[in-house]
Amino acid sequence: VLQADTNIMESSYSQDAEGMLNKVKIYDEDDQYLGVVQNDELIGLLGTLQDIYIKEDGKQAKAVARSMLRGITQEISVTASGDISCTSGRPIKIAGSLTKLLGSFYIESDAHEWSNGQYITTMKLKF
Repeated sequence: VLQADTNIMESSYSQDAEGMLNKVKIYDEDDQYLGVVQNDELIGLLGTLQDIYIKEDGKQAKAVARSMLRGITQEISVTASGDISCTSGRPIKIAGSLTKLLGSFYIESDAHEWSNGQYITTMKLKF
């Protein structure tokens, strides 16, 4: 458990909608409309960002189109007092309201640094 008032030294959180795609229209090779997949929640938040998928033989068109949808990219970075158990793939909890990051996450990447007698762990987290 990381806590803002004890072992978190620095934290940051950002969101990026640049690569977002929330609607995919499906057509066949003769330009006949077959359907659509979309994320209504993201369309309501940010408007429509769409692409077109032309159905390929032997592929499930809706499944391929659904795999094209992309949400908002979130990046969380935390620097804390060193902890050897904070390694990629492990779960971690953040408590305390100072960071505005509360809840359970998993560690996507980690770096451990020993310098001048101080041990620091820097992590990238995912929800």
